[in-house]
Amino acid sequence: MLTRTRVSVGKVPFWRWALYADGALSGIYTVLVGGTVLTGLVLWAGGGAFELGLLSALTTGGGMLVALTRRLQRRFGSHKRLTRLSWTLARAVWLPLVLVLASLAIGQSIALRSLVLPLLFVTVFLSAAFAGIGNVTWFGWCAELVPASQRGGFLAARAQWLSFASLVTFPAIGWLLDRSHARQADAAGFAAALVLNGLCAGFGWWLLGRVPTAIPAAPEAGPITKRQHHGSVSAPRLAMYTVVFQVAVYFSAPFMQAWALDRLGISLGTLLSLQVIAQIIPILTLGIWGKLVDRIGLRLPLGVCSLAKAVVPLCYIFSTPTAWWPLILTYVLSFLDAGITVSTNAAYASLAGRREGNAQVVHLNILTSIAASVTPLVVGYLIGHLLVGTVDVLGVMFVISAIGRGLSGIVLLVPEQPRRRRRRPPALTATTGVG
Repeated sequence: MLTRTRVSVGKVPFWRWALYADGALSGIYTVLVGGTVLTGLVLWAGGGAFELGLLSALTTGGGMLVALTRRLQRRFGSHKRLTRLSWTLARAVWLPLVLVLASLAIGQSIALRSLVLPLLFVTVFLSAAFAGIGNVTWFGWCAELVPASQRGGFLAARAQWLSFASLVTFPAIGWLLDRSHARQADAAGFAAALVLNGLCAGFGWWLLGRVPTAIPAAPEAGPITKRQHHGSVSAPRLAMYTVVFQVAVYFSAPFMQAWALDRLGISLGTLLSLQVIAQIIPILTLGIWGKLVDRIGLRLPLGVCSLAKAVVPLCYIFSTPTAWWPLILTYVLSFLDAGITVSTNAAYASLAGRREGNAQVVHLNILTSIAASVTPLVVGYLIGHLLVGTVDVLGVMFVISAIGRGLSGIVLLVPEQPRRRRRRPPALTATTGVG
């Protein structure tokens, strides 16, 4: 197996190019099984608000199986082996659903079509479980490959490859789904879109095999600056932020695409093409965020970006079928997502590099999964069953989401008080006397 660390292209080691390329595959995978495509699939299969909430809940709920990660790590013996297998399975598990959709494209069957939603839910859960395990071990692997002072730049570069691949994939898949919909061959369109996951799985397996298990630790380029030290976030504060932010996001995120499709009358192709904006801007800004995180730490960038994300759900509320320009602003604000991505990944990699850090990363992922799975399920149920006069329940949920996003940013921006260690009283020594 070719894992020589000295092979390089230019000044960049070959294994880094392999990880960047796998990041591009992750971008394709994210588009194919992302919110817009799966939202369209659920609506085509006859689902509604509750099914969309359930879909989101299963997507994140599968991540709770990261609790098995530590046991699997002991069994596999290395972060690389487990990451490689988990990510490949997460991409390949969609093939049974592809077969069902392909069969529907050949000949319509009521019984077979009724299997689409249950099979989709099972697939989403399994894919999320495998991806979650791989993501946790990936941070440990990243800590073994990249020095702490360079992780922000490395993670930003990998995210740029992901965004560029998404940039190309979004309009291509949107064109494919619109064409198939126009021919009343939606099943064929969704099957063709999802079959690419199998190709991503095979190529990704090969690419990750070109990456070494670890790189010998090299001395850091310089001492950690005072800004970097104060820019770090403790595990408890990061956990608090994670819960608040995930609950806030999932009050609205699973229903944004449905809002655009149903209330604003935007087609799948147009919606996917608009998301090209959300890929171009991160490509241009991820490098800046990476340098900023390496220089001042992650607390301030992550806090400011999370606070500013409060605007996003409000843009949907202010959009109308005849004037949905505020919706475009949500894609322009994708530079905030770039900052959140780099900062969060750097935080997880930093934790994974510490003693017992893998356990903390696992706990954070479990918290994320619980918050992000329970919230959309409850919200989806309320939207479908709660009627309060003329009150727009979904709009209320979007407002709550905006408030929660702002609070998550405040959680990080409030400076942490240094922990004081209790001084132990001097041990009493026994004395003996004669009396």
